[in-house]
Amino acid sequence: MPSCACTKKIGTGNKPGRYTVEQTVTDGKSDPVSLTRSFNVSELDVKGYVTHTEEWEKNRLSYNEKYPKNKRDELTFWAGERFVLDADTTNTGSSQTKATKVEVVAKKIGRTNLTSTNKVRWSGFIGSQNADVNLQSLSDGQYQFTLTATYSNGVVKEDVVILTIKGNWTEFYKLHQSW
Repeated sequence: MPSCACTKKIGTGNKPGRYTVEQTVTDGKSDPVSLTRSFNVSELDVKGYVTHTEEWEKNRLSYNEKYPKNKRDELTFWAGERFVLDADTTNTGSSQTKATKVEVVAKKIGRTNLTSTNKVRWSGFIGSQNADVNLQSLSDGQYQFTLTATYSNGVVKEDVVILTIKGNWTEFYKLHQSW
């Protein structure tokens, strides 16, 4: 009857790196046969993004053309805009370890869970329908969005995006009318 010298489960302790496993099989009559395989364990991670809606991105670019000395970068929003939320989690390929949830908490604004069809790219939004506050009432200043990914093996990873609110969406339209 064949026997295997390697019968225990290999654990990596959730530490990234290259691991090597050797397995030896023998039937007690022939010389043992060994097989060695190496595999990579990748770091689990999350990368978050907060962007403008398509319409508001056009408005931002239009504003920048009109006021080149007072440009607004991608992370400067007008109060009242909807926040488009995206996250990328580690693509673990055929591994059973997958991101199972991505939650976004925006201090002083609200929270939401993102959705995904492939457990790698996640998306959602915080708008007037699901915010804890009236988005038009946000004061000028910086706001922190924390994106937290939870993986099926219990690992939790976070990414923080800080954006700036500067002015109200109604001001943009008043400026636009004066162009």
